[in-house]
Amino acid sequence: MRKHGRRGGPKDRLVRLDGDMIVWTAVRPSFRLSERGGVKVAEVTEVRRTFAGRPRPSNVAEDRCLSLISKDRSVDLELPDNEVRELCHDGFSLLVKFGPPVTTSPSKAASTSTPSSGPDALVDFHTGGCDAPAV
Repeated sequence: MRKHGRRGGPKDRLVRLDGDMIVWTAVRPSFRLSERGGVKVAEVTEVRRTFAGRPRPSNVAEDRCLSLISKDRSVDLELPDNEVRELCHDGFSLLVKFGPPVTTSPSKAASTSTPSSGPDALVDFHTGGCDAPAV
């Protein structure tokens, strides 16, 4: 995707979730500190299907625009097409609504899970190990 900044032209960026941060890095990393940035998921208050921080350039179709809005800033992104924009909008919206995934260490998860409430509950259900009637 392309990130549109306040200065200079748009830049191709890889965007990923890193813990509780949405992080973007240059497609071709360099040693410049400005080539990497991010925003905490908890700080994003809204995901919009438009550019929020600046007027949309005339060469960018409206159905390819997406903005992550926080109290202090906005991040304007240009996606390859509408389908990808909708997928990213839905994903970022869910991330903002529910927060980043909670991860635990495998040893802690194993010691606190029980067959009826842990990861094995899903396996039990699908293998017939629960009390659900057979269909």
